[in-house]
Amino acid sequence: MKNLKFCVLCVFVTNIALATFITVAPATADDLTEPFWLISTRRAARCGQVDGTEQKIDFYRLQADKQWLTTDCDTFLQTCDPAVPTTIFIHGNRAGRNTAIRQGWRIYRQLKQEADGRPFRFVVWSWPSNRIRGRNRRDVRVKACYSDLQSYYLAEYLDRVGPDVRVNLIGYSFGARIITGALHMLAGGKVAGRGLIDQDSSNLSDLSEENDAEGPRFRAILVASAIDAGWLIPGRRNGLAVSQVDRILVTCNGCDPVLRWYPLMYGCRGPQAAGYVGAYCLGQSCEQIESLDVSCSVGRIHDFTCYMESAPLRRRLARYAFFEDAR
Repeated sequence: MKNLKFCVLCVFVTNIALATFITVAPATADDLTEPFWLISTRRAARCGQVDGTEQKIDFYRLQADKQWLTTDCDTFLQTCDPAVPTTIFIHGNRAGRNTAIRQGWRIYRQLKQEADGRPFRFVVWSWPSNRIRGRNRRDVRVKACYSDLQSYYLAEYLDRVGPDVRVNLIGYSFGARIITGALHMLAGGKVAGRGLIDQDSSNLSDLSEENDAEGPRFRAILVASAIDAGWLIPGRRNGLAVSQVDRILVTCNGCDPVLRWYPLMYGCRGPQAAGYVGAYCLGQSCEQIESLDVSCSVGRIHDFTCYMESAPLRRRLARYAFFEDAR
């Protein structure tokens, strides 16, 4: 009898939690005018095999009444419009789903202010980044592993978006790690042994020629990025990522107290974070990478709000989101 009561209680709590999540929306959602989506991978596999995972990736669209409408991937893809650019925001570590929504809403409102009436679609990519008990090093190492699989999920969906739809990717901290991994996979590369089945790095030249013919498809903004400074160099871990973008913006803050300790994730010594010292580049890739020093405007803090309120970054947000000055 006790076990039965416990099971009933578990089901009740689970249903309440799910209902709460579905109805939680930004408190200021009254000015919702452009499509606002949420893609959640929090129920999906976090490591290992990914077979059947697609059924556990959840899609929601925010309605005018501040309720989330449960939908699916096909519906999301059908709403893609070549005339309407899409911005996908991927949060960093230790952000719950409500925090992810609030952070995304902040960027959404900033885009609205800079849009000048231009339409856009906004997407929050919510991944399992809640803090894991134990020391900080264990937490960041586990999340680094999670982000590798998230790169695969993101690459799968970006690969299904029509080639004439322009997408701007904004990643904060570990979110930047997810983005560069996904772009690398789209170019035929592999991350942690995973790659897209229909992509082959041997056909990279053909993919580049196709991108040049169709025009730029992706742009990216990497904010306080938790990736190795040298990963975007050709031949390195995410060296193919730059080939998939028209432009990529990387913020740099040599005062960030969290990114300062990034090398310790590897042990006593390790490479510096791109968000701390900037992204290294070689050859033609340097023309596509824009480095933005925000040390003076952000200072000694690793905080999403402070970074997004940085005036130099705000001035570039619309340029990337609406593909202004595209090649």
